[in-house]
Amino acid sequence: MKGKVYFIGAGPGDPELLTLKGKRVLEEADLILYADSLVNPEITRFAKPGAVLEGSSSLHLDEIMNRMIEAVRKGQTVARVHSGDPSVYGAILEQMVRLDAEGIPYEVIPGVSSVFAAAARLGMELTVPEVAQTVILTRTGGRTPMPPREELKKLAAHQTTLALFLSASHIRKVVEELKEGGYSSETPVAVLYRVTWPDEQVILTTLDQVAEEVLQSHITRHAIVLIGPAVGQAFKGKASLPSASHLYKSSFSHLFRGARSNPPLPRSSASSFKELGILARSRPGAELAGKLHQLLPDSQLYLPQDVERDLLSFIGPAARDRVSLYRGSVISLLQEVFTSHQGLILCMPLGIVVRALGKMAKEKRSDPAVVVVDEAGKFAISVLSGHLGGANQLAQRVAGLLKGQAVITTASEVHQTLAVDLLGREWGWQIVNPDQITAVSAAMINGEPVGIYQDAGEPNWWPPQRGQPTEWPLPKNLHVYSDLEALRKSGCKAFLLITHRLLAEFSDLETGDWRLGAGKDPVPRLKPQIGETRRIAPTLIYRPKSLVAGVGCTRGVAMEEIEEALFAALKQNQLAFESLRNLATIDLKKGEPGLAAFSEKYGLPLETFTRDQLKTVENLPHPSETTLKYVGVPGVCEPAAMLSARNNKLLVEKYKYGRVTLAIAEINFRQKGQDL
Repeated sequence: MKGKVYFIGAGPGDPELLTLKGKRVLEEADLILYADSLVNPEITRFAKPGAVLEGSSSLHLDEIMNRMIEAVRKGQTVARVHSGDPSVYGAILEQMVRLDAEGIPYEVIPGVSSVFAAAARLGMELTVPEVAQTVILTRTGGRTPMPPREELKKLAAHQTTLALFLSASHIRKVVEELKEGGYSSETPVAVLYRVTWPDEQVILTTLDQVAEEVLQSHITRHAIVLIGPAVGQAFKGKASLPSASHLYKSSFSHLFRGARSNPPLPRSSASSFKELGILARSRPGAELAGKLHQLLPDSQLYLPQDVERDLLSFIGPAARDRVSLYRGSVISLLQEVFTSHQGLILCMPLGIVVRALGKMAKEKRSDPAVVVVDEAGKFAISVLSGHLGGANQLAQRVAGLLKGQAVITTASEVHQTLAVDLLGREWGWQIVNPDQITAVSAAMINGEPVGIYQDAGEPNWWPPQRGQPTEWPLPKNLHVYSDLEALRKSGCKAFLLITHRLLAEFSDLETGDWRLGAGKDPVPRLKPQIGETRRIAPTLIYRPKSLVAGVGCTRGVAMEEIEEALFAALKQNQLAFESLRNLATIDLKKGEPGLAAFSEKYGLPLETFTRDQLKTVENLPHPSETTLKYVGVPGVCEPAAMLSARNNKLLVEKYKYGRVTLAIAEINFRQKGQDL
């Protein structure tokens, strides 16, 4: 695959939406030239050691072409990475014309366009029988004008599903042209900003309201706009639209299936829909709850028995098996279902809920998210488990659906400061001593000096809330220290430690309440020296997912032997098990039973590499002639760890334990522009 340019569609943002072929080319490319203003920099972690990574946002066309042509003429492989799918507003034609003129071979690898990611995010189908069978991908005119025959008002005449790219900054113009073309004021509209990114925003509204809502949200770019009656699935409920296609209709025959005149009765659903529960206690509350149930179609709805006669008017055509009728006190019902759902939306007065929760709320790490909505739907109040349970986010979602106001009273949101219990949560960071959360939170919220030390993990954890500008400064009482000694002498009233190391001076703060193996902690915590007394400020210890363990093993090795080897390597090098992101090995070991069992037991993904990929890692610390002879590569555990972590240095070089070899590498998170 030498001497060629590959145009790769990186998808909408989530690196996991990159195609397998796109990932393979990135892993083998010598030059990766990516649209860094649009493409998630996480995709560069697939690059091999030594590959040249360069963002193209500051380059003009001639500079981009010169870099690609020069690399190919050196016999190198070039990955030119665009966002979404390159063929949709990707500006690749002008690049291909230049490559053709220079005789440079190239290939286009398609990607997932944001229009399809948006539909997936909304849980909708773009083409609905009897509603919309055509999808138009277009944009409004800006600095690049539109051909007269493609003006929005002319395309609107089709009254089908429109997907608008590059148009958020002209939203008022969009609305005017679509209305002029025939779309009604009540036409459903969805606006998705940076869909599949961690800071994605979703606006569900109507054509009449969309301009105001987009402007209030300060969305001007990186947004896809979906318009048309089919979009109604996203907030009117899937059952509000026709759903029977001819393709699966029993009376419809095709090449692979004949028609049936008397189709069998459907079997009852086995799904329990227990993740989100919606409760009401009165007729007005039931009407509101029914509306929410249609907007959140996978929820379980609980209504009082006396509304049964009007049930269909409350829930519309929604599935009846997702509705439960109850008799008696709503407090008794709430006590019964409290632990059956991850989240509860209660359409009733707040006082009722407060009296009921006093007997049920136990612990914020296990209690469900509880949101109370007044029976007029004006306010969605986060009542319980605002942070860890997600009630704050649920309240914001409900308020958005009802066009009401979210009421959030958790201190970190009110004071616009750091929520220490949520720090790093989006990347899977684990707090190993949660008993310290309350004390550290109090120091943070009260404005006392709090020190933070980080030597591992994602560096771009601030700002933590969506929609905040990246230049928003850290809270004034949060101080960053580059070494532990300075932190310890700082006089701060609380500490935040982000590390994959086991630190002796803080070991007594680690609860160690997680247990591995046969009921014991396989990685004992270091303790201060005997006789040493030390008063440590309230401290939270975060374990980022920052380590990769490369594994080599002989055929038939038991899971327990791999387990013992890894725990021994971690103990010897004072590294935290909680910080392991994944395992890595050669593809020949993908089906090794012991390794697969270990991966499954601890929920550690197993990334595999081919012989050719492993061979690209040069200057291994401990190459093996035996491995080269029998496997065809000079090593497995060391190059696998380095490739997976995108780091050509190892924290733990080849460690042999019985029939297992291990190497541990630190993941390289720090990309350009991400340093704290």
